[in-house]
Amino acid sequence: MNLEGEFISKLGSEMVSSIIGNVEQVSGCLPGIEDIKRVDETYRCSVRIDVSEFNMGYLSTLSGKLTLWKKESPGEISYVTEGKMAGTKVKIDILIQVETQDSGTLVKWKSEISVGLLAKLLGEDKVNAFLQKTVKEVLDCLKAKL
Repeated sequence: MNLEGEFISKLGSEMVSSIIGNVEQVSGCLPGIEDIKRVDETYRCSVRIDVSEFNMGYLSTLSGKLTLWKKESPGEISYVTEGKMAGTKVKIDILIQVETQDSGTLVKWKSEISVGLLAKLLGEDKVNAFLQKTVKEVLDCLKAKL
């Protein structure tokens, strides 16, 4: 699933980049993060996500382990996250571009989310709706920090 969007922050581009590039601050906006540790150039995290809204009786949470890599270059921050949840491969790529504007800082983002067999297990339409809702919640949290 590919999602993208943009928004304006009133903060300067350096401050926006500093906040968005801070894994600890960003992780506070990510649902289900139970533990995050820096290991060399990566971050490892344990996640537990509430999926009770899927009404699958036997399955109300998904848990897993993810590894996150962050890359920064002038005006861009990218996060690559890979791991397994419920025994299936998960990969999330996020590219964030920060541009100075007269009215503040333009933040453009693109994400590519692959949840593999989870989409088949839980239902692709339900998973897509869940991901869109989750991305909106993450963005609302980030916007509040910016």
